[in-house]
Amino acid sequence: LQYSFNMKTADVHPAASGLAAGAAAVLQHLGGRWGASLMLCDDDNDLGLAHKVSRAFVPGLGAASPSMARAVRAAPAGRFWVSGAGGTLGSEEMLLAAGEYVDELAGGRSTS
Repeated sequence: LQYSFNMKTADVHPAASGLAAGAAAVLQHLGGRWGASLMLCDDDNDLGLAHKVSRAFVPGLGAASPSMARAVRAAPAGRFWVSGAGGTLGSEEMLLAAGEYVDELAGGRSTS
């Protein structure tokens, strides 16, 4: 078993499950790759997947878990993008940044 915290509540699940395992199955099914993947994240249960995707967008560290904040500080530059705002504005900022990143991955062709 493994565990993580999400919204201050413990999630306990088999080691072979979780967000990263689910995303891996989707990527395999769709023929995707980790190097062209992204996510929005803010809590412990997101960390496994956040370390696999090419970029993780965090809508502000104010509400993020302490372990997410530590992961952001310890990660190589460019792995995590953090909003300057928090809450809804931070989420909106990160959704727009994620859309720009998708365009970048698509070679500058607009996907929106």
